[in-house]
Amino acid sequence: LLTQTFRNSYYSWRDLKEDKEYIKGYTVEPLHNEDACPKAVECSKKKYSKNSPPKVPFHIGCDCYLNKDLDF
Repeated sequence: LLTQTFRNSYYSWRDLKEDKEYIKGYTVEPLHNEDACPKAVECSKKKYSKNSPPKVPFHIGCDCYLNKDLDF
């Protein structure tokens, strides 16, 4: 569980590190919509600018991730 959470955190950090011009913003996507945590569900309803995306995962065992939004 800890390894999975760390891996998800690393992938989000790596994606945020690459500042591609074509990325306009981000959305939060829960990997398992039926068992998503309340925070992931709440945050998945919003769009975030590329300058202020939320830090994911939200808790240990959270499987949400940042999805690149090209049409912000």
